[in-house]
Amino acid sequence: MSGTTALAGEDDAICEGMQYQLYGNALFYTSLEWTGSGDGTFSDPGILDPVYTPGQNDISNGSVTLTMTAYGSSVHYDDMYLSIGPKPIVDLGPARYIPHGIWINLTSDIIGGSGDFLYIWEPSAMLVNPTFPNPQTHNIYENITFTLFVTDAETGCESEVTSVEVIIDGDPLGALPYSEPAVSCAGNVVQLFANAMGGDGTYTGFLWTADPGGQSYAFENPIVTITEPTTFNLQFTDGYNAFNASLFVDLLPDPVVDIGGDIQVHCIYEQITLDAGNLGSDFMWSSGDTTRQIQVVSTGLAYDEQEFTVDVVSENGCTGSATTLVIFDFDACLGIDESFRNSHFHIYPNPSSGLFTVESIGVEGETQISVININGIEVYNESVHITNTGFKHELNLSSLGKGMYYLRFINADFQYAEKILIK
Repeated sequence: MSGTTALAGEDDAICEGMQYQLYGNALFYTSLEWTGSGDGTFSDPGILDPVYTPGQNDISNGSVTLTMTAYGSSVHYDDMYLSIGPKPIVDLGPARYIPHGIWINLTSDIIGGSGDFLYIWEPSAMLVNPTFPNPQTHNIYENITFTLFVTDAETGCESEVTSVEVIIDGDPLGALPYSEPAVSCAGNVVQLFANAMGGDGTYTGFLWTADPGGQSYAFENPIVTITEPTTFNLQFTDGYNAFNASLFVDLLPDPVVDIGGDIQVHCIYEQITLDAGNLGSDFMWSSGDTTRQIQVVSTGLAYDEQEFTVDVVSENGCTGSATTLVIFDFDACLGIDESFRNSHFHIYPNPSSGLFTVESIGVEGETQISVININGIEVYNESVHITNTGFKHELNLSSLGKGMYYLRFINADFQYAEKILIK
C-alpha cells in the first residue's frame, strides 16, 4: 500500500469580504484536517473541499496560510498561501447642493487597495468622462444620484457601489425685466432693469436690442431714450446657460394742443380767447401767463400781428406745445360785418374827392366816428347821436390826402368799419 499524500492546492488570492472555496486532494488517508495560520474558519475542516472564511486578522495581515493534513499509514500535510486583497472603500462625500442648470466636478476618495483603480460612474450619459476619478457632469436641471463602482487594477478587488446625491438648490435661470418708469413720454429717458435671477447667480453678456430701431445696449441696466412704443429683447448668460426675455415699454400720450392753428385772422376790434385745453395740466405762454386760457386784443387802430406759443405739461409729465400767429386786420372786420353794413349803413359816394354821406337805419345811440389811415393812425374823429328811425350825416374829409382809409363806427352796441377811398 502506497503512503499517504496531501495536496492543499495552488497559492491563490481573494479580496476582502470574500470566502474561499478550497479544493484539496489526498490519497490513502483515513482522515483529514484543515488548519490556518490566522483566525478564519472552515465550513468543515475534515473534508477535502471546505469553504474558508477569513478572519479579521487574516484581512489585516493581508494573507493566511492554509494547511491540509492527511492521516493514514503516515501523516502528510501541504500548505497553500491565500492572499487577501483589501476591498477599495469609496467615499464620494456628502450630498451636493448646486444652483439650477450648472455642471460640477464629482470627487472620489478611495481608501485601501493598490492605488491603481478602474472607475465606472453612472449614469454615464450625464458625465463628460465617466471613467475618470473626478469626472465633470453635463448641466444638471433636476435632482440626480450618481454612483461609482471601483475595481483595483492590480488585485481585481471591487468596491461596493457607492452613491452621492446632487440636489438642485435654486430656481432655473430667468429674468423679470422691468423699466422705470414703466411707461414714458416720447423723448424721455427710462432705465431698463434685467432683474436676472436663478441659475448660477453670476450673470454676464447682457445685450438689449430695441425693436423697432435696432439699437443695442451691452449693459445690465441701460438708460435709453424712448421715442415710440418699443420692445426691448434681452439676452444674457450665467456661464452655463443662456436666457432670453423681452420687455415692452409703452408711451404715454402727449397733450394735444390746439390754440387756433398756425395763423388766425380776426377783426381789429375783437377780443379773442386762446385756449390750450388739457385741463389739469401746467401751462407756460410766451406772454408769461400760466393759465389755460389767455385773452388777446389789439389796439383797434391798425393792422396788428401777435405770435403766441404755449408749452403744456400734462399730469403724467408729458409735454406738448403750439404756436399761433394772431392777425388783427380791418379786412376781417369788413368780411364779418358785410350783412350788418347791408342792413344798417350806406356810405356814398365811395370813392369820392373827400365828401362822404353816411346814412343809417335800425341802430341808435352815441357813436364815435373816426378815420384811420393805412398806418393805423387816427386822422379824424367826431361824436354823433344816431336815431334808429333814420340818420344822415355829411363827412368832409377833403383835407386828407388821397388814398385808402378806414371809416370806423364805435357804439355801445356795435363796432363797424368800412374802407373808403379819397381820390
